[in-house]
Amino acid sequence: MPHHLAHLLVLALVATVLPGADPVQALIKANCLECHDADVAKGDLRLDTLKPVEQDPAGMATWMKIQARVAEGEMPPKKKLGASDSASFTSALEKQLLAADGKRRKTDGRVPLRRLNRVEYEHTLEDLFAIHAMEVKEILPADPLSGGFDNIATVQELSYVQIGRYLEATDHALGAAMALRPRPETRVLRQKLQDSKMFNEKDGKRLPEGKSESRYVDEWVVLTRQKNNAQGQWLLDDSMPEPGFYRFRIRCRGVEIDCPGSGDAKDVKLLPPTVNHVAGLQIPEGRFLHFFDVPAQAGVVEFTIWLHGTERLSLFCATLDDRNPPEQLTKAYRGPGIAVEWVEQEGPLLDQWPPESHRRLFGDLPLAKWDRASGLKEPRQAMIGTSVQPRAWRGPGGPFMVVSKDPEHDSARLLRAFMERAFRRPLEEGEVQRYQALALAALTDKRCFQDAMRLAYQAVLSAPDFLFLRETPGKLDAYALAARLSYFLWRSMPDESLLKQARSGALLRTETLRSETERMLNDRKAGRLTQDFTDQWLDLARIYDTVPDRQLYPEYFCDNHLIESQLQEVRSYFDELVRADLGTRHLYAGDFAMINERLAQLYGIPGITGTALRKVALPADSPRGGFITQGGVLKVTANGTTTSPVKRGAFIIDRILGRPAPPPPADAGSIEPDTRGTVTIREQLDQHRANAACASCHQRIDPPGFALESFDVMGAARTRYRSNGKGEEVKLGVGVRNVRFRQGPVVDNGAPTGDSAAGMAALRQLLQKDEAQVARNLITRLIAYATSAPVTISDQPQVELILKDARARKFGLRTLIHGVVQSELFRSK
Repeated sequence: MPHHLAHLLVLALVATVLPGADPVQALIKANCLECHDADVAKGDLRLDTLKPVEQDPAGMATWMKIQARVAEGEMPPKKKLGASDSASFTSALEKQLLAADGKRRKTDGRVPLRRLNRVEYEHTLEDLFAIHAMEVKEILPADPLSGGFDNIATVQELSYVQIGRYLEATDHALGAAMALRPRPETRVLRQKLQDSKMFNEKDGKRLPEGKSESRYVDEWVVLTRQKNNAQGQWLLDDSMPEPGFYRFRIRCRGVEIDCPGSGDAKDVKLLPPTVNHVAGLQIPEGRFLHFFDVPAQAGVVEFTIWLHGTERLSLFCATLDDRNPPEQLTKAYRGPGIAVEWVEQEGPLLDQWPPESHRRLFGDLPLAKWDRASGLKEPRQAMIGTSVQPRAWRGPGGPFMVVSKDPEHDSARLLRAFMERAFRRPLEEGEVQRYQALALAALTDKRCFQDAMRLAYQAVLSAPDFLFLRETPGKLDAYALAARLSYFLWRSMPDESLLKQARSGALLRTETLRSETERMLNDRKAGRLTQDFTDQWLDLARIYDTVPDRQLYPEYFCDNHLIESQLQEVRSYFDELVRADLGTRHLYAGDFAMINERLAQLYGIPGITGTALRKVALPADSPRGGFITQGGVLKVTANGTTTSPVKRGAFIIDRILGRPAPPPPADAGSIEPDTRGTVTIREQLDQHRANAACASCHQRIDPPGFALESFDVMGAARTRYRSNGKGEEVKLGVGVRNVRFRQGPVVDNGAPTGDSAAGMAALRQLLQKDEAQVARNLITRLIAYATSAPVTISDQPQVELILKDARARKFGLRTLIHGVVQSELFRSK
């Protein structure tokens, strides 16, 4: 809400209201249009176009902000309103809001018709076809955000472009699900790195003997930092065409390579490593598949991962420091390395053929080779792969077709089973026949059975009953409740166990709903809730949007292992809060962390080795604890070059406290931290707060923001800013290079002058004092995320009831989730 609204409210509340007039509109009309009309529009607020909420329900959010600010005494900022003035305004406005909201709910319900967002759409297709992983969401346009979430019904759109993209995504998914080819052979492919093209070819030509860019020592290829590169990506020669699970075995060891530069490989020594090394597999586009600890002694590392098919893989050496080793053995070099002998892939690992995805479309109908003598048109090209770039299958003996001796019967039978799963409810009379007609018409046109059925299946997956959640105003029926629960906890369709409870009607009972919630929270698919909710609530989806400045922060240059660890830390921590039902105090003051060796190095915690995250108790005097001091959160609240107490403070009061600051006035100016070392951010903000229009909000924003100034752009603790201009010289090396930055001014993490709070301890005291509001904010966000509708004024009593019931368990996160699911808000449209 704009700061100039303070003037509006002061004038409004002291105005004389005519008997019988609307006290809200009368006060505004009499006193405020002079500054908030088309000519002036101070603070970007047009009161001449802001209609009463009963005339334009879309303006309810604006009116609710006005009502909340006045009720909490935050507006106007310069002068506190008298109790009677505040009550008069807020009471009148509250009655209008409740009346308008109640009228809307009688006809439309609390939640408008909403469709699956692209994350839910992708997960639904994965579960519908029983495919472990599928890439389709990138085909679809991004979903609009409201209140930080991308599944809010009121802002969703459905354009011709989106319909076209849904058809494209559906066609892609069906192609991935169909297995119109013989069972693929499970192969074991072992690649000896000394024979790899990566180390023996350049521009497609074989390198002369001894000119490889890596060192061959006995059976090993020793990987070091590539010349002029951040972290070496060592491409593997072959990619597996089939999607599925693959078992990888890698024979490797961590080393310290000692090369005297004689040019003779016999003189090179591989010494025990001086650091614990981490390596991983990735695709060159940057999707990290798996990180693993490199053993200090020669051994075989083994793991299983899903591949989409036709993906080019590379080894990623996460812990090799920033050195420029010479390319050949003729130059002296000593430093860390990872020695690899071979990489072995085994797969795809198949339980059955055809796979379950194919069986869900065609059951046990057999395959036969197509030929022209059949009188049928040639089948569509069979595709392989579950990524957005599948490849055409051109194996021997094809093309193949699904054979049905009774196409009319089989098409109806298969469609019925598929539609009941896809529509998440029992089918109505005649529904199957409407979609079957598409298949029958294609069969009449001499198309083969799978192509005819593909048309019908594509129509099902493009139908409103699949794309939208079907709900009617009032209490949700059992199937609608099952869908709402599964899309909340799993971001996907209900499974058979949940649908069974819906069929019997038992899901409508409180105890059954609670037991199903428990079952689903304990399922691995609950990880989708963890990832999606934290990505949006804490802005983690933007973690790769910024890159630490290489000159100011050379130790972070391209440290993707650190970033991936930060993401996993937040998710593992959230999972632990849910598992153990830990209270909302752990959002800002937890006594443990979920960390690995790389995060422990960042946080200065000794004794942690290995890449696996584990629960670690924090010392009593640790500045760490809770989401607010985790590296991932601190990274997304910085810009890579600098930190800003304004940005971090606004994040805390919004995402943790749920009391967001209004946007700054147009004439407020900007705060750009100075990396030249000439002026501190505190000095800039002291001048900024001299502007009366800015001071009121900065009183709330700056204290938590300054407390977090003790952490740099990636979350490491610091006592000095870094400068690329003035400051003390730093004698420090990162890799083999001396750093270029200088020690800038001392970090002052105390609150601005006039406030007694200082540092993390004071910030935690501030949040602890308002712990109920922290819990209330989390409840509000969970409700919006779970129901696809923001909390309105009519919902606030339900929020307070959930809050009251959870107080005895210290607002445990699992308790809050159960409270949301059991609420009338969740169980009604």
